[in-house]
Amino acid sequence: MADNRVCRSINRAVRQDATALELFEDQERQARADREYAQRLQAGNAPREGPRPDLQQSVKPKVPEPKQTTLKAVAVAQTPPNAPPSLQQAVKPKAPEASQPMVQCTICTNTCRPDHVVQLACKHHYCKTCLTKLFRDSMKDESLFPPRCCRLEIPIHVMQGSFPPELVAEFYTKQLEFSTPNRTYCHRPTCSAFIPPSNIDWQVCVCPKCQSRTCVTCKGPYHFGKECPKDESMERVLRLAGQRGWKQCPCGQIVELRYGCNHITCRCKSEFCYTCGKKWKTCECPVWDEERLLAHNEAIAGRRPQAAAQPRRQAQPRQHAQVRQPAPQQVPVYDYYNDHCTHEEWDVLGGSHECEECQDVLEHYIMECMQCYLQVCKRCRWNRL
Repeated sequence: MADNRVCRSINRAVRQDATALELFEDQERQARADREYAQRLQAGNAPREGPRPDLQQSVKPKVPEPKQTTLKAVAVAQTPPNAPPSLQQAVKPKAPEASQPMVQCTICTNTCRPDHVVQLACKHHYCKTCLTKLFRDSMKDESLFPPRCCRLEIPIHVMQGSFPPELVAEFYTKQLEFSTPNRTYCHRPTCSAFIPPSNIDWQVCVCPKCQSRTCVTCKGPYHFGKECPKDESMERVLRLAGQRGWKQCPCGQIVELRYGCNHITCRCKSEFCYTCGKKWKTCECPVWDEERLLAHNEAIAGRRPQAAAQPRRQAQPRQHAQVRQPAPQQVPVYDYYNDHCTHEEWDVLGGSHECEECQDVLEHYIMECMQCYLQVCKRCRWNRL
């Protein structure tokens, strides 16, 4: 109770003193303005018409809050050391809030405020712009779906409601599409909308967008029980694929293997053998093609002198990157028995290079795996491999 009475007394004294000081300051300001106006009038510099600006400035609305704040600060500074502990705690000034450190985005390397950055399960930081772009790109490029970093899936709720509602709805639609085997799309080229399994009745697929009917077998216009017509354009593509040695995934996509083992993982997540086309690990085909491996090693050896001459930039320590010495003269040999390189250690090569995954050309630098010599951009390294 004693502490409460002391606090009320201090508060009442502050309010009374603030009012008196306001009146005294207004009088001083008015007298100073009058004196300045009289001096200008005597010198012949006074304005001919209109209100006196000095008086107009001197008559200001009272703003007691800043003065009360100042007086409160003075009262706090003058708090006696023998005051009760509760009083000292009540009038203790608040410490200024420390500014939060900026956070660097893993993808664009821009520094952002902490509330504009999301930390993922792999401890990498993404700004909201890069994370939104990753989700939008994953809905256009199936190889990026689901969005992931360091092979860990990024849930859509990681943004905590920051995504636009239309993006969230489109994401769930694409999630259903990409998880559907043997998909069917509208046969009309101007539509080509995905037809969900709920719109398929036996052999008829009804497009939810334009209501057109598509055959579930040949993916062309529905032909009312007749035999599926031959697709001459598709037959030409298949003949070309046979001549070039390309293979067809069970989902219908044509796949070309340029390097690596015969284990193919399609965009639809199907795994099959590149030699015979059967499901992976159900055949006795060799895992490697020696000619393809030798051609890949020769390509690596051909770019070694060029890469050694390029300036090297040290990668971030958390990615376990090291700066290599200039490559030796012998041809680097890829580990034939390493079915899947884990891409644990990376080097940064300066200069213009082409990403081997997305085929984008990077003008300044590229990242190269120190185990298999794969050269990729930063986005493919984190979001695609």
